[in-house]
Amino acid sequence: MATASSAFSKFSEERFDPKDWINAALRNKDPQQGLDNHASTLVMKLQMIIQEVNNALEETSLQAVQSLPRVLHDVEAVRQEAQLLREQMQIVKDDIRKVEEETHQSMKHLLQLDSIKTRMQDARGALEQAGKWATLVSDMDSVFSSQPPRAIAAKLSAMRQSLDVLRDVSDYDERALLLDGYCNRLEAQLSTPLLEAFTSHSLDVARDYADIFTSIGRSEQLQSYYIRCHKASLLQCWASLHERLATEVDNDKKAIAHWLAQFYDELLSVWHAEVVWCHQVLPSPHPVLCSLFSQTLNSLQPSLKSCVSDAVRGSTETDTMPQLIVIREVTLRFAKQLENSITSLFDGDLSAVKDLADAVHSPYVQYLLDYEEMEKTFLVATLANIRLDVVGLMDTVRWVADSVPKVFDTSEMALQHCIGFTSAFGAPGLLQALEHMFHQYCSRVSNVVDTVRTNAGINTSSAASTTGSSTGLPSERSAAVEEDWTQLHNGVKLIEACGDLLVHLGTFEERLRVVLTTRCSTTLGESSMSVSSPTSSLSFEDAATATTTTSGERTQPQAASPSCLSFYNYFVHQESNKQTAFRRLTSRLQTLTSSTVSGTLLPMTRRQMLLLNDKAHLYSFDVIMAQLQRRLADMASLPVWSSSGDSDENSAASVPAFSLAPLDYIQQVTECLLSLPQELEHIGGSDMSPALIAALKAGNLPHSVEETEESFDEAPATPNFTDQWLGSFARGLLELFSRTVLKIPKLSAYGCRQLLADITYLCKVIDAFGVSPSEDLQHIQNLLSISIDSYAELAPSVPRHLYSQVAAMRGVAS
Repeated sequence: MATASSAFSKFSEERFDPKDWINAALRNKDPQQGLDNHASTLVMKLQMIIQEVNNALEETSLQAVQSLPRVLHDVEAVRQEAQLLREQMQIVKDDIRKVEEETHQSMKHLLQLDSIKTRMQDARGALEQAGKWATLVSDMDSVFSSQPPRAIAAKLSAMRQSLDVLRDVSDYDERALLLDGYCNRLEAQLSTPLLEAFTSHSLDVARDYADIFTSIGRSEQLQSYYIRCHKASLLQCWASLHERLATEVDNDKKAIAHWLAQFYDELLSVWHAEVVWCHQVLPSPHPVLCSLFSQTLNSLQPSLKSCVSDAVRGSTETDTMPQLIVIREVTLRFAKQLENSITSLFDGDLSAVKDLADAVHSPYVQYLLDYEEMEKTFLVATLANIRLDVVGLMDTVRWVADSVPKVFDTSEMALQHCIGFTSAFGAPGLLQALEHMFHQYCSRVSNVVDTVRTNAGINTSSAASTTGSSTGLPSERSAAVEEDWTQLHNGVKLIEACGDLLVHLGTFEERLRVVLTTRCSTTLGESSMSVSSPTSSLSFEDAATATTTTSGERTQPQAASPSCLSFYNYFVHQESNKQTAFRRLTSRLQTLTSSTVSGTLLPMTRRQMLLLNDKAHLYSFDVIMAQLQRRLADMASLPVWSSSGDSDENSAASVPAFSLAPLDYIQQVTECLLSLPQELEHIGGSDMSPALIAALKAGNLPHSVEETEESFDEAPATPNFTDQWLGSFARGLLELFSRTVLKIPKLSAYGCRQLLADITYLCKVIDAFGVSPSEDLQHIQNLLSISIDSYAELAPSVPRHLYSQVAAMRGVAS
């Protein structure tokens, strides 16, 4: 039975599935045993297991019933014992309360006696210290004349202890002045040998003097003597180095980075040498060394700020920023090396480190605050060197195309300036400078397109692209040129250049986002650990969002590391507008990084480039429409419209329309239109460049049809741009032809039939492009087809202006 029980152990599992169990049991049958016999055996085993379980349940229930009286008896016994214990605890509680009531007055009396004893002991101690003070004062003159400095310091230390006890006496201030005078006397006595010990690095002597100064409470003065000793030597090193290198190197502007690096190397060598020695003499060496370096840097003659100013003074607009970056990179390397040295013995006190960071970076603060304007100046000056002259059409288009990589190379330089010069703190100013440069660049390219239009005889507002205006007709100078589609081909190249702009912009914006996100998060992560950071943010997200409390107070993090040396937040020297702009940018970068929705860091630039792309599309469109306009220029004044022919003057339908052939002008127009597919092959083939595809996708042609949501979902990844362009040209031609028809002064019956034949021919050609006749042209066709007697019947269904104009042409009284 035990074997059967183990075989059916799966019935006790929580996720038991009877179907799985049955299938598994039937699969495991003996091959020589039939399925029915195997199933009967399983049923029999199940019945035996059920019987076994029933017996076990019955036996367990019987045992539980038999043991129940004994359990109840034990529970009652426990309850009685608990009741007894509670009564005993209450008796003890009452006894304690009684003792407290009886001894309350006695305890109060004892406390009063203890307080009296304590005051008496304090009074005795004060009297002893007063007597000790008087004894020490009377002995001080003899001590100074006969005892060594350590003994004098011991006496002064004892006097200070006595003075601390006599803090509440009436003449405490006089006693403090007397003690301070004795300390000054000892300090003056030790100042000269102390300076000699510091200068000669006499470890034992300096350590003894340091103990003496510490025992009399003159640790700050000890540090001042140390700083004074080494500051003079560092200033002398600076002066000699500056004088020597200024005479050896002809070009002082290039020399500053060289001799500044040498001076920083000297400072670092002093740091590494002194930090080991100071650690054995001073209790906290790194604040002392930080103060030494900060005071030295602030006392340089000539100052480092003036040297940097002299180095960039007179530089060209394109050289100022690179020159500053070269100098600042030297300083940043020094700051990073110094930071690494400080971190190894950092004790959490950042006040001295902050002062050192201010001293190291102070020569560049004003340049950092003016970074945006300096970057704008650099970008504009660099942009001015990019050639965008208008000489010949092909050369102009080539120069526009060649200018695209140059502009973005300049933008990449600006990004490197921001990272190298401002450690990404100037990122908001960088974006503003880039927007400014791209605005000027797009304006120059737009002016180039305008000039190209003018040189091609196409006015700014084309008749084909406006409503009802004829100001875009080509001039007489251009009426006989450009029949070889050169302007169209160069217009497409101009569109491709605009697409190259959009592609480069997308790539640059992505790089800009990645670099700024990484560097801003690193900058915030480091600068937030320092009291030099006014943003006081603990993380990238915190800096972008939670920087103020609900009451508007600025939150401050716990100081943790000396990273303010290499990640110096110069916003502390400026009003909060730049700091706020930086915080907003970090939040925006975080949103762009975490969001699936696409965004842009240069929205104005993208908008201007899209407008420029549309302008290039319009130029190419107007080039074609200008040729169509020339073929329709004399159409309204043709004599055929007023010719009587041999038809019935009373009806416009006396001769079938198919009996009349289309006139030469309309055949020339349609031939021009039919030649467009061949000319537009290079914008619809599979070998289109990514730049051209991007431009065509983003561009807008006049008379283009907006796709519905359904058609957009079904559209291929790369649309058929040739069909789109041909459709736009066809619709533009229909509108142009309709306006030209309405300029005919008078139509005879024969002229009316001829015009109908021309319209029918044009509609058939247009239909080959998948374009239906425009609504106005259909109305004109209907007004020309109907007889004069029935003309008034169309008045309700035709726009009033068309009805009146066609009526005047046909001589119908309206």
